Amino acid sequence: MSRPSVEDAAGRQQATGSTSPSPSPSDTEPLDPLREAELLYALLHDAKQRLSRLLAALKHQQRHSRAVRAAMDSLRQLRLEP
Repeated sequence: MSRPSVEDAAGRQQATGSTSPSPSPSDTEPLDPLREAELLYALLHDAKQRLSRLLAALKHQQRHSRAVRAAMDSLRQLRLEP
């Protein structure tokens, strides 16, 4: 799966989630504060969506684990003998 990309302030494509450091402001054209704010907003929106999906998956896993634990406890209480 490819990572989505966004444009930096100078209009160049950058992959989101990249671990490489961004060029320092002295290495690029002057920053457009409005464009930077839009890019940051888009990145934060993506992070919020990803966090929401992660939290939903964790809650689902927690409910599933609780159900399995309750089922195992019920089976132990039956004390079935072979």
